[in-house]
Amino acid sequence: MASSHIRSCLRTAAAVLVAVWLSGCSSSTEDGEVVGTSSSTTAATTTVPLPVDELFVDPDGTYQLRVPSTWQANHGLVVAEVELWLVEEPTAGGAPNVNILTQQAPGLTLSEYRDASVGNAPAAGADFEVLSSELIDGANGQPLALMEYRAGEQQYLGVFGMTDAGQAIVATLTAPADRYDELKAAVLPALLTLEPLPGA
Repeated sequence: MASSHIRSCLRTAAAVLVAVWLSGCSSSTEDGEVVGTSSSTTAATTTVPLPVDELFVDPDGTYQLRVPSTWQANHGLVVAEVELWLVEEPTAGGAPNVNILTQQAPGLTLSEYRDASVGNAPAAGADFEVLSSELIDGANGQPLALMEYRAGEQQYLGVFGMTDAGQAIVATLTAPADRYDELKAAVLPALLTLEPLPGA
């Protein structure tokens, strides 16, 4: 069971993730070439092209993932330690995005961290609802956890990884609920390339 300090950190992380819905952003993206491959999860299987335009390596050396060239980097825009990409052109309603944060979780396995995150979800707000939660294999066979949840008019897809040293990595797609399925199909293949780095 997570300590009170870990629970407090998880509540803070949940609040940050729910808050990362960017309103009124002015930014643009460019169309990029997509290199076709496919990936699937143990959940509902969706086969979509996987953009492999560039490999992003966390500046702290904790994780890496493949980032499509169409994603616009805005790292540190909301919180200095959070990497953030706009996944499509912002609109008056906000900007669908992917953000990644890392968090110390000593003594917890990936499964325990996922369970603690689900348990602490209500701290993010009364309208917070977990829709699904499961353990999956990533694009390279690496263990990941996947959690889908909703808060207000936004819906979220969280993909969790864990380093050998007990540092959690949380990548989250934030999207309007009415466009969530479409954006999930486009973004999930990239999130499945999330991989802790050796020695992290």
